[in-house]
Amino acid sequence: MDSYLKKLESIGLAVPEILLPARDTDLEKWAVIACDQFTQDSGYWENLKREIGDAPSTLNMILPEAYLNGKDIDERIKAIHQTMKRYLQRQPGADSVFALPRNAGVLVERTTHHNRMRHGLVAALDLEQYDWKPDACLPVRASESVIEERLPARMQIRRNAPVELPHVILLYNDEDDLLFPFLEKLLRNAPYIYNCPLNAGGGSIRGKLICRKTDWNFIGDYFAHITRSSHTEADAFVFAVGDGNHSLAAAKAVWEEYKQAYGDNPEIMKHPARWALVEIENIYDPGLVFEPIHRLLFNVSPELLLNTLSGLPGYSLREMETPEALAALVAEKNVPYNRYGLVFGGSKPQPPLLVETADSRISTVPLDPLLDTALNEARKGAHPADVQIDYVHETGALLNALARAEMSAGIILPPFNRKSLFPTLAAHGPLPRKSFSMGEAREKRYYLESRRLFDE
Repeated sequence: MDSYLKKLESIGLAVPEILLPARDTDLEKWAVIACDQFTQDSGYWENLKREIGDAPSTLNMILPEAYLNGKDIDERIKAIHQTMKRYLQRQPGADSVFALPRNAGVLVERTTHHNRMRHGLVAALDLEQYDWKPDACLPVRASESVIEERLPARMQIRRNAPVELPHVILLYNDEDDLLFPFLEKLLRNAPYIYNCPLNAGGGSIRGKLICRKTDWNFIGDYFAHITRSSHTEADAFVFAVGDGNHSLAAAKAVWEEYKQAYGDNPEIMKHPARWALVEIENIYDPGLVFEPIHRLLFNVSPELLLNTLSGLPGYSLREMETPEALAALVAEKNVPYNRYGLVFGGSKPQPPLLVETADSRISTVPLDPLLDTALNEARKGAHPADVQIDYVHETGALLNALARAEMSAGIILPPFNRKSLFPTLAAHGPLPRKSFSMGEAREKRYYLESRRLFDE
């Protein structure tokens, strides 16, 4: 094995076999946003479907979470797998939707609608070097708790899928931000393999292939160096999962399932299912903005919710004039303790409330256990399926959802402090799920690159 491959292997990475769409593909229709966005807005996905029409698109190979609880989920997943097979087909006189695969990674430059540029590295992650369990001591750690009940549908999509499309983002911790400026110098003469606008207000994206052994050798050395300099030996890890915790956990579960079924095959450890395609980004990339993810509760009474939240350390409560004024106050930065905004929805809304506490931890750490308590208590007096929690990425979207839903309550979370993430994970393990978002919904990763997964 080449030395650069050994270096990558030691940090849980490999050079992937990348699939990109054929040269004449309309990339603006091909690339669509990650499936876990706009969960309360099926209209976003319906509008996107109309705009794309019959053009080849990753939209036809994903299942937006807005439809995850639909009765037709089995038919949707079957259609997804059929589309993947059709896009891969090469018949006489007809071109495949995909170009021939390339043994390479991708240097990604993503510009958002706010004109912020961030950089990413598309590579393959060895699932043997990752586990979502809180006590895992592997090079790749979950940043948030994984709810195992949410994995089966995602596993069903990945299981036997001919193709995988990544929206998982791995974060690494380098305040000096050295990797991507150096990669840009190494690749300054390389052509862009794609350069296109993104639909639905997603900004634009362009990418260069990373093919040379010398480039990958540098990448391996770099991550080995920052791991040694950032952690003690006892808590050393290279990457934290920034986006796509449940998708990556599902990939791990499918791989373990596959190993168990075919473990007597000596070639099993070379199967593509052992790896997952990911994008790697620096937590300190100036173009990467961290946002809180707000909570939206259904059929939890205001009295129960307020009584439960009173368990927050140093809890105090005061009324605000408008939800907008409340949101602005909660969004203030450099406040040494947690504030939360509480807004009730429905046709008879109550005054918005500011919750102040004496707790300075990442805001979801004290909050989410109390919300779990409130939800469990509410389920005792209602049909359990009616009592739900959803996670909304923007304050405006949260307020819009509250206006449409009776017996609903929204909790606006304060800003997220990126500097605290890696030390918290090293000391205490994963955060509660959906503790942060990297950018607004439209700034999320768009599906563009892909990779072969299961053959028939």
